[in-house]
Amino acid sequence: LVSVGLLLPDTVVVKVEESQLACQVTAGSGGVWYINAEGRVLGSSLDNFTGQIVELRGVSLDSPKVGERASSVEGQEDSLEAALAVVKEMDGTGLIDKVTVVNTEKAFDIELLCGDQYQILLGGNDELPYKIQYLQVVLDGLDPYQAGTIDLTFDQDRVAVFSQWQ
Repeated sequence: LVSVGLLLPDTVVVKVEESQLACQVTAGSGGVWYINAEGRVLGSSLDNFTGQIVELRGVSLDSPKVGERASSVEGQEDSLEAALAVVKEMDGTGLIDKVTVVNTEKAFDIELLCGDQYQILLGGNDELPYKIQYLQVVLDGLDPYQAGTIDLTFDQDRVAVFSQWQ
């Protein structure tokens, strides 16, 4: 992120901030690329990047170019927008340190993975801020040794359902 300002009478201020979050996504032509939470292509290598990286599944980029907004291959536009909406909503909540995969293969059936410990079913991206906030509360209430599926699709009276794996 680059911003330019003017400090009167004769000073120009240029502020450069590195992205603290990157999403790993494949390109339709092959190869792995990285984009930030706003969807800007960061590059195909993040040698000096020290932030969190989340893998986006269910979407492929179409001809990515560094510095430009990412675009998906034809037919996956909704999946890319859903993935970016989830990542952006999680940014700054602490969840981004736990979530390793955002799967939007079906934009109306979003799945998050927290390593091998949790599978989180979000359904669509409707009420996304509420679902992410609710997820934080659910994760805070679980014991660290528990593993299972957290269903936030609100199929059952707008209540999150945790099913522990055996």
